[in-house]
Amino acid sequence: MRLFATLVSAVLALTFFDPASAVPAPAADQVFLEPSPTDDVGARACQTVYPSFIKPIYQWAPDYSAPNAMLWDRLFSVQSSSSDRQDSLLMFTGIPSNAYGCQLQYSFPSGFPIQLYGHTQLYVYTTDKNATDWDTWRNAPREKSQWGTANPSSGGSGVVNSQTCYERLTYRIEIGHEDKPNPGQVYFYQTNGFTWPMGGWILTHSC
Repeated sequence: MRLFATLVSAVLALTFFDPASAVPAPAADQVFLEPSPTDDVGARACQTVYPSFIKPIYQWAPDYSAPNAMLWDRLFSVQSSSSDRQDSLLMFTGIPSNAYGCQLQYSFPSGFPIQLYGHTQLYVYTTDKNATDWDTWRNAPREKSQWGTANPSSGGSGVVNSQTCYERLTYRIEIGHEDKPNPGQVYFYQTNGFTWPMGGWILTHSC
């Protein structure tokens, strides 16, 4: 499983990532906000926040703390075999104190490269605490409740769910499963509009 994950990541990087088009990695405290248009006669456009934190956690390496992918390669990945899983922690930060109606969505333009294999429906969970740089499988935020599902695909989009807004919101994302894991993989680059058109997770609020 570990060797396969490493090979898949390497293939993805070689296939989809052009080093010449890379931009400097954002600072750890940078918040990804989409500029909003000027209000018109009281009308207000939705505000958009991009994830600043994506962290894989590995059941087969429970004490390993991976780096924040948003400061590295921006690769979002989850996978599962019949015996163990690799989940990902997704966190949005810098959400304004007066924000309301936070809604998690996913969106991919047509032709956007996504690696899909086996079972690809994702379960999205709210968590008992926010993610940190030091999280491992053993001490990571635990699932609080299954909050929604996602079905990533090139050209696809969807709404996971909505909730009360807080300054930070963390979700734990897994390959969908019931009593036992379902073998599957989902890999894609969370671009935030840096090197491709926007593809991946977004959080809208205050619509």
